[in-house]
Amino acid sequence: MLINIYKNSLLLLVILIISCIEPFSIDESKLKEALVVEGMITNDPGPYKIYLSKTTSATDPKENPFTEANVKITDDLGFVETLTQIEPGKFVTDSLGIRGIVGRKYKIIIESFAGKTYESEYTELREAIPIDDFYLNQEINHDPVHGIDKDGYRFYTKLQPYTEKNTYLMWLSEETYMYEAPYSIDYVFVGYIKPYENPDTLKTCWITGKVKEIITLANDINRNQQSITVTLNHTDLNKFAIKYSLLLKQLSVDEETNKYWKAVNDMNEGQNSFYNQQPYQIKGNIQNPDDPKETVLGFFFAAGISKKRLFHSHPGLEISYLCKPDFREMMFIYHMPQSTWPHWIVDVTGTGALARAEDHCFDCRLKGGYIEEPDFWE
Repeated sequence: MLINIYKNSLLLLVILIISCIEPFSIDESKLKEALVVEGMITNDPGPYKIYLSKTTSATDPKENPFTEANVKITDDLGFVETLTQIEPGKFVTDSLGIRGIVGRKYKIIIESFAGKTYESEYTELREAIPIDDFYLNQEINHDPVHGIDKDGYRFYTKLQPYTEKNTYLMWLSEETYMYEAPYSIDYVFVGYIKPYENPDTLKTCWITGKVKEIITLANDINRNQQSITVTLNHTDLNKFAIKYSLLLKQLSVDEETNKYWKAVNDMNEGQNSFYNQQPYQIKGNIQNPDDPKETVLGFFFAAGISKKRLFHSHPGLEISYLCKPDFREMMFIYHMPQSTWPHWIVDVTGTGALARAEDHCFDCRLKGGYIEEPDFWE
């Protein structure tokens, strides 16, 4: 999701420089309570998601979802759907509810329980541009954070020239990778040591997350070139050791949406985070019509979307794990209080050399993943 861009620095790669949205002055004291809105509607089937939060103090940044509101999405023909809050600050449409249609315009309406109303401007849903090709190469990539070169992967996507006017492109991506805990649960201690029925039950996991890189591209160059190549760098090779998948989402958006994300990029590149000493911010397309001077952050937009998924693995890649078998702890396992049971045990050599280790060495879920295989996995 795009939420939290105001509290965390994002690395945004901008292919073509375009005009910026002008910053506007704000009162830092008001910023601490500013509403942040993020979400979009596409021509893909729903449900669509809207995230609401409030900014927090620069000295105490934290998640601060805003829950006390009703959220609606409406189109220019008068169809309105009220979203359901399924988690604090996360609102979704019904899977059979409103559907993004190319050519129609959409906006968001937020009605707070305190009696305030916030609205976005209408934004037109543009026709999606097909992705022509999507592939990767293993290359040396520069790590701008540490100032060094790393062996990694570079993803490439190509699209053919298109003639639609006033259409701009953005790319978002979502990664999923398969990984394993270093040890199987060969035995378990529950007051005594017994064999574990399914040693690999918690060994294999999948984890999915957004790639914190947004790429924007203006449309002017597309009519003059045979193809456009967009790159996305990845230097964390550990994710590729077993199997890795990247879902590329290509969004066709209007000029204002493109300008907004370009401006967000400039802010992050120049200041490293939202909470900078300079009291200004990027103005989005959402406001309180009864109080236009109230600070509201974020952006709601409509986009035509096309997607393509890529799978890759790097067999033979050596991964360094921070797991070491502790044979000495086995000497004291019978003295451990019952409140700490069960204790998982690995047979390191397969010959009865039993050892303990930290729980994350046995349970892959403790690294943030899930043991359920994704439906799209192959």
